[in-house]
Amino acid sequence: MSDLKAIQARSLEMAEYFVAFCKEHGLLCYLCGGGAIGALRHKGFIPWDDDLDFFMPRKDYEKLAELWPQYADERYFLSKSDKNFVDRNLFITIRDRKQHASSPINRTWTFRTAWPWMFFPWTTTLKIQQSARNRSVGL
Repeated sequence: MSDLKAIQARSLEMAEYFVAFCKEHGLLCYLCGGGAIGALRHKGFIPWDDDLDFFMPRKDYEKLAELWPQYADERYFLSKSDKNFVDRNLFITIRDRKQHASSPINRTWTFRTAWPWMFFPWTTTLKIQQSARNRSVGL
């Protein structure tokens, strides 16, 4: 796929699958970044953009990493960096197993990304609880 419009169409197809998967499994996700700007300002993609990003609450983000390998369509795989493996991104990336994109921006596989939506505590008690949660998931 080298045509930007075709890449955008494939990204949208993957995003629709991602959102449906999240709904089916009770996971909350929010379109964010350039995808959200494009939806509002351009009624689609920003003309030069080719991917869509989503925020997720941390608990849903971690649950996604557990559920995806078990229940997701085999067309897509989830890549998540950890202490033993570093992907090009330090957040979850959903990739198409078959499709490579000649994206002018990413020059990689067509992908969706999910960013953990972090809670920033304001009291000492909440800071201690957040710190404990972060340690429990390896942060």
